[in-house]
Amino acid sequence: MGSLSPDEYQEAANEIAKSTLNGGLPEGGLPRPKFAPGATKAAFKRDPKMAALAIAASSYSCEVDTEHETFTSRRTKERFVEAHHLVPMQYQGEFSFSLDIPENIVALCPTCHRKFHHSRFSELKSILGRLFSDRSALLKSREIDVELSAINEMYKGDVEEG
Repeated sequence: MGSLSPDEYQEAANEIAKSTLNGGLPEGGLPRPKFAPGATKAAFKRDPKMAALAIAASSYSCEVDTEHETFTSRRTKERFVEAHHLVPMQYQGEFSFSLDIPENIVALCPTCHRKFHHSRFSELKSILGRLFSDRSALLKSREIDVELSAINEMYKGDVEEG
């Protein structure tokens, strides 16, 4: 599959999640993805099938709060959620195994997804902690050895919180 825009990736993941998925992924770490063709920076390819597995596992609910309202997708007839990599894909180069795995992908309502990308870190920190706590053992089972403090630094970036 070629390089997809963020919207195309989300649509593909939701469509694939609607179909019958074979969740038979091999155990342990999976090979790192290749670089996305034509990317202007070191971006790695994301597989919408991995996102679809995570979306289906969430039962099309926001993992921050299952009561969050969203809308019904006209294509899938399910609540619309978006896939988000808890350990961001931009850090793939720091890991020996793929970050593009269902265990690292959370389903979020569109508002929560925007929060992950645009809010102040202080508004996101407790959510990151809870999601990481829920997934840390699963990440380790896929050879992704990361601590919450490292994830916090990834999201904090160099934003001043005054």
